[in-house]
Amino acid sequence: MPTERLRRLGRGIRTALGSRLARRQVRLVLIVALGVGWLLSALQIAVDYRAYRDSLTTQLDQLVTTTLSTAAAAAWQLDGQLARVVCEGLTAHPAIDGCVLRLPGPLSLGETRVEPATTWLPLSDGLFGGRQRRELPLRHEGPKAIGRLALDLNPASAVNDFSRRVLTHLLTGTLRALVLALVLFAVFHVLTLRPITRLSRFLSDADPGAAGVELTRPARHRHDDEIRSLETATLGLMQTVSRQMADLKAAKRDLEHTNRHLEDRIRARTRELEQAMRVMRDRAYTDPLTGLANRRAFFEAAADYLARWRRDGEAFAVVLADLDEFKAINDRLGHDLGDRALQAVADGWRRTCRQDDCIARFGGEEFIGLFRVDDRDQAREVAERLRREVAALRLEDLPWSLTVSLGVALVGPGDEAIDGLVTRADQALYRAKRGGRNRVEDDAAG
Repeated sequence: MPTERLRRLGRGIRTALGSRLARRQVRLVLIVALGVGWLLSALQIAVDYRAYRDSLTTQLDQLVTTTLSTAAAAAWQLDGQLARVVCEGLTAHPAIDGCVLRLPGPLSLGETRVEPATTWLPLSDGLFGGRQRRELPLRHEGPKAIGRLALDLNPASAVNDFSRRVLTHLLTGTLRALVLALVLFAVFHVLTLRPITRLSRFLSDADPGAAGVELTRPARHRHDDEIRSLETATLGLMQTVSRQMADLKAAKRDLEHTNRHLEDRIRARTRELEQAMRVMRDRAYTDPLTGLANRRAFFEAAADYLARWRRDGEAFAVVLADLDEFKAINDRLGHDLGDRALQAVADGWRRTCRQDDCIARFGGEEFIGLFRVDDRDQAREVAERLRREVAALRLEDLPWSLTVSLGVALVGPGDEAIDGLVTRADQALYRAKRGGRNRVEDDAAG
């Protein structure tokens, strides 16, 4: 049973000293207790020193006073044996290590000396007045001195005895301070440190954000004081934080769910907008009747062709085409058949042209195209292929065959804008019309 108590005490001490607050408290209590203990010891030493000094002085004064009459009688009677007895009696005192009874002049009647004592405590030679010599006059039935009694005072024995008392006081004061520190620390530990350490450990181990974990109150504190109120308030605060964190997590989940739906809606709307923009762009750059590029698309593509021509020397040709007798189709057979004829021509040319070629409806029955070629002959071959494609078309309700006249303009060193090429292609087309239609002319003749 005592062994188990000692084990619990050891565990309690290790737990207490494992706390930084406890270690700081131990240091503070120890410093204060030692300071108080040593201060009390210093006061006690000072009081003891005064009492010891007064006692020593009184003893010496009484001894000398009682001995002076005998010494005076020895000097009056010139009794050397009595003088030696007087000196031996005086040197028997531990504070006197020398005695001389002198007559007038250099004569001495008796002298006794003993081995002088030494102090063992450093810096203590000056206590109780230190070494000194006292000479007292000897008188016999008159005021005239008949001799002197010289005493060598050495308080070393008293100093050594007092030094032992000082060390005893200091040791006792230190032990009292240590006991006081232990008692104070035990009281502080029970009343303050232990509940604060328990509360700190509770706060460190508790996780208000852990789902499904109920916060429990720390172990019961046996004093109903501010620390208990602090534990109650802390538990309430942590429970509030736990509830708020649960609400925040739920709100976060709802927000993430809303964000996911919002992101899906944004992506869907973005796709819709991109599709709508593509449709609008297609409508802005596409002829609605034939599905070919329109004038705007043609001029933007022409700027790219010109840039490549100036940068890389990639030659190209502009082909301007006009359907022959198209006005007669609209006037005699109706606009519906004219629209079908335009659509058929556009479909045929779309199948014939390469991916890099650009064919656009220029307006009415006019078409215009951009074709990458190496020379003028290849440009005329492209235009001839377009002409043959139209000549091979057969439209229901159209009593004659469709034909087309084409003008070709090849880009040259002096071409800085597409307008000049279009103008030359238009002039070549005019010559094709004037030359009998259903033919190809280029800008070389111009």
